[in-house]
Amino acid sequence: MIGFLYIVLLFLVLRFTVTLFNFLSNPKLGHYGRKFRDKITIIISGNEGECQELLDSIGLQDYENTEIIITGDRTADQVAFEAAGKYLVFLNKNAVVKKGLFNSMIYRMQVFNLTMLSVIPNRVFVNLTDRVLAPLSEYLLINLLPLRLVRLFATPAFSAVNTTCIIFNANIYKEHRWLAGVEDNGSIAFRLARTIKDKSLRTEILIANKLLYKQGGESTRAYSKQLCHALELSAFGALAFIVFALVGPLVLLIEFDKAFFTLPLGLIFLTRVMISFLTGQNPFINLLLHPIQMISLTYLLIVATYQKLIIARKHMQE
Repeated sequence: MIGFLYIVLLFLVLRFTVTLFNFLSNPKLGHYGRKFRDKITIIISGNEGECQELLDSIGLQDYENTEIIITGDRTADQVAFEAAGKYLVFLNKNAVVKKGLFNSMIYRMQVFNLTMLSVIPNRVFVNLTDRVLAPLSEYLLINLLPLRLVRLFATPAFSAVNTTCIIFNANIYKEHRWLAGVEDNGSIAFRLARTIKDKSLRTEILIANKLLYKQGGESTRAYSKQLCHALELSAFGALAFIVFALVGPLVLLIEFDKAFFTLPLGLIFLTRVMISFLTGQNPFINLLLHPIQMISLTYLLIVATYQKLIIARKHMQE
C-alpha cells in the first residue's frame, strides 16, 4: 500500500509540474497583426442550418481569400480533396471565430514551418452539464502534456489535437489519402498528427487566446469523444490515469492523517487555478465543481475506453 501511495504522490507532483510549465510558458496563439492572402478552405462538419452562427462569424472576419465547404452528409476528409486552398481549416459547427484568427494561424504555420496547428477553444457554457463536462478535455490535456514542447519534439508521444479548429498544409494533408473513408473526423485528425510526427514534420497545439470560442450544449457521448481524442489515451493509459490520478487521492485521504493530505490538496488546488486561468474559465467555479468533475471524468474515460475496445474488436473481426 505504501508503494502505491508513493506512486500516487509522484504522479500528482509530475502532473503539477507539467501544469506549472504550461502556465509559465503560456502556450496561447498570439494576436499577430500581419495580413496574408493565401487561399484557405474552411471545412465545416454538419449542415448549413446547424452552423449559422459560425458562418456569420466567418463573414465578419478580416480575411477575404476564403472558400467555405459545408460537409452535409459527407465526412470532412472526403470533401478535403475537393478543396482549392493552400491551407485547410477544419471547424466544428459549434465554433465561433473572432477577427484575426486566420491570419494568426497562418502566421504561425509559416514562421514555424508547421504541417498542422490545432487550436484549443475558449468555452461558452450554456448549462450546468457544460460547466461540469466541457472543461475536462482541456484539464486532461494541460495536466499531462507540456504544450510548448509539441512543436519541438518529433516523437508521436507528443501528438495532441483538439478537433474544434485545425489548420493543415493542404498538400501534405492530401498526400495521406489512405485515411479517406474513416467516419470519425477526430480519429482522422489524431492519426494524421501521429503520421506527421512519424515523418519528423512539425505540429503544434495552442490555446485560442479569445480568438476562437466553442458553444456548449453537446451530448455526454460527444464529451467522451473529446476526451478520447485529446491525447488518444490507450485503454491501459486511461486505466492508469483513473487509478493514480482519480482513485489514488481518495485512498490518500482515507489511509493517512488529514494533515498529510495538505500537500496533495494544495497541488490539486493550484493545478485547477492555473488551468482555469490559462483557458479563460472561472477558477472558483472549477474548484467548487472539482469533485463532480473528477467523478464525471472517471465515467467518461471508462466510456471512451469501452468504445475504443469495441471498435478494436470490430476491426479484428473484419
